[in-house]
Order: sequence, then C-alpha cells, then structure tokens
Amino acid sequence: MFNQENQSLATQPQNNLTTKSDVGAALATRQAQEVQAAVVMAKRFPRDWVEVERKLIQSCKRPKLAEIAIYEYPRGGTKVTGPSIRLAEAAAQAMGNIDFGWTEVQRLEDESICMAYCWDIENNIRRTTTFSVPHYRDTKQGKKRLLDDRDIYEMCANQASRRMRGCILQVVPGDLVDLAISECEKTLKANLGTVQEQAGKWAKLFEKEYAVKPESIVRYLGSRPETWTQNDMFRLRKLYNALRDNMTTVEEAFPEMAAKPLTKEQKAELMKMAAGKQEEATKILNEMGFGGMNDVKDVDFETVKEAFGGLNNEG
Repeated sequence: MFNQENQSLATQPQNNLTTKSDVGAALATRQAQEVQAAVVMAKRFPRDWVEVERKLIQSCKRPKLAEIAIYEYPRGGTKVTGPSIRLAEAAAQAMGNIDFGWTEVQRLEDESICMAYCWDIENNIRRTTTFSVPHYRDTKQGKKRLLDDRDIYEMCANQASRRMRGCILQVVPGDLVDLAISECEKTLKANLGTVQEQAGKWAKLFEKEYAVKPESIVRYLGSRPETWTQNDMFRLRKLYNALRDNMTTVEEAFPEMAAKPLTKEQKAELMKMAAGKQEEATKILNEMGFGGMNDVKDVDFETVKEAFGGLNNEG
C-alpha cells in the first residue's frame, strides 16, 4: 500500500517541491506509525499454533485451492516439485502476524527494479530479494518493448510471484507447508472425477491457454490415454501450476513445440528403417503420441530411431 502511494507521488509534477516534501514526510511518518502498531499488536496477541493448523487445514479443504497447491515440471531429466505461490500465501495467512508482498522500487527506462519480501512481525524474521524486470516481452517476432504502464505492471507481477513465494517459504515453518500439501492431496482425492473427465478438462485447458496439443500431452506423460491413472492427472495439474506460476516455460516442458521438423536425411533414414513394415511403424509412432512421420521433430529423431530399431530384428 505504502509503496504504491510512493510510486504515485513520483509521477506528480515537480513544480511544488515544498508541498511534495511535506506530503512525503507525512506519508513516511504514517507508515512508521502503522509498522509500530503492527509490532505492538503482534506481541500482544501472539499466534496460537493449534489455531494456525486448524485454519490451514480448513483452507486446504477448498478444492479450488487444492487444485493449484502443488507444481511439478521436468528439468534436466528430473522432476522439480514444490508448493505453489497460492499454497505459500494460504500458509502465511493462516499464521497471521505476517506481512508479505512485492513493490516496484524504481522504474528505469528499460527495466524496473523490484523487491519481494516476507516479514514475520511477531518474531521479527524478514526475508527480501531484489530483482530487475526488463521492459520487454518475448514473442514469435522477437522481443517486444513494453510501453504501457499496465503491461509493465503485469510483467513485474508475474516475475515477482516466484520471488515472493521463495521469501514466504523461508519464513513459514517447513512442517506447516508439509501439512498443507498433505491436506490438499486428501482434498483432491475426495473431489476428483474420473480419469477420462479430468483428461478432457486438462487437454482443453492446455490447448486454450498454452496452445499445447493433445499429442504433446501424450508424449509428456509417456503413455497412451487409455492407460492414464490419477497420478498422471496429478502430474498434469502440477505442470499447469508450474506454468502459471512462471516456474517453467512451455518450451521447457514440451521441447517439441520449440523444435524443428526432421531434415530430409533424418526422415529418409526413418523411412528406410520402416520399409516393408509401415503398419508396425505407424503403431509405434501412435503409441509415442505421433499421428505420423510428419509429426516427428528433430528432438525426437533419436528416440524414434531407437524404437524403429526393433523392426529390423523381426521376422
């Protein structure tokens, strides 16, 4: 709140420095008084950990929160998973006597200097991180400069969410976060539909928001739709949360979306391996999530080549 007001002051005309100085001093005084009052109230009414856990469990029983509570994405052949920013916020709110958020400290010509923070007022434990946000957005046509205040704010907010999450998780006790994750998993199991219903839901959501085709989801999960389980649906939900929290990108999760088509030489080599056994080759491609040879990208070449290797050993 205070930071937003400070930012608005910076946009006012410079022709009355005395008035601006007076307003700034009054604002700083009020901010100091509110901080002091918050510290006094936190000491007078310390948190009750039994009540904290009760509040958190109640929050985690909400299906909407449970669905976005955990993220997961692939990186370097491993899976990175953890609590999302929304779950971190829920844990902090249940604790009480805590202040967290982010602010734009300074706006330069081509970037904004921002700060994310979390402060346990009761125990006086504070974590902050400062970072810069370039005023550019990556597009298919290259980098596009942001000029509109709203676009710059949204870019800063997106970049800040991950840093704010990190600050909160350094202040909130780890066992409290583990409790929240466990309760969210219970809520999901109690409120899920069939695997087929969930698969249809996620397929539409990924295609609408990230232009991810169903065949890319098949390759990500590594199995045919008819064999999918609840665990596979959990993986899709966690990946969606990771994308929304800017923990990963579509290109990192689905490399084929940034890949190039097969070269003529690569395609010819695969066609030669499949010669005389087109039906078997097509079945292999379908099981791997490809509609046909034209859907195979350069990043998939070695994997498909290895799968086609068995064709030469048959018969």
